[in-house]
Amino acid sequence: MRSFFRQSPRGLNEDSYLEASERAAEKGARVIFDTGGKALEKALQAKPFLIKPNLQELTGLFGRNYDLNDVNEIAKDLKKAADAGAHAIALTLGSRGSIFYSGGLTLFAAAPKVHAVNPTGCGDAFLAGFTAALFKGLGWKEAMISGTAAGAANAMEWTAGTIRIENYEHIKHTVQVFCV
Repeated sequence: MRSFFRQSPRGLNEDSYLEASERAAEKGARVIFDTGGKALEKALQAKPFLIKPNLQELTGLFGRNYDLNDVNEIAKDLKKAADAGAHAIALTLGSRGSIFYSGGLTLFAAAPKVHAVNPTGCGDAFLAGFTAALFKGLGWKEAMISGTAAGAANAMEWTAGTIRIENYEHIKHTVQVFCV
């Protein structure tokens, strides 16, 4: 798998994402984007394996605000993102959980209650847990569980990007995933 994150490095523009992902895909890589704005719009043209926007990035992509209590309405725009080119979409909602869409399957993972002290890096931790599960050959539901547990475990630490494996393992067993 190949991932492209956040902002373009100096000297590169949004088209650089498209060019790099096309080259990677030609070599058989599954391209993953964790970005927003124009780069996310360009990323969809590359038909990536996965995009991982947060709610603010999805709002920017479709120009609308969402009712977080209406998962079905949000899922409609995830389907639009899939129709625009993404094979799968994992949308993070912070302490509210996450929503996944691919090929007609919509999953909602409720965020477990934890003693959160720092939300910085939780989306990145989610993506790391999610892709690690896929790399192990696990399915979408298991990837949602792993990603949600990693994001929650990250929130429990003062230092972003720090996850205690015992917290991750405990949280994994409490994550609930529902078909929508």
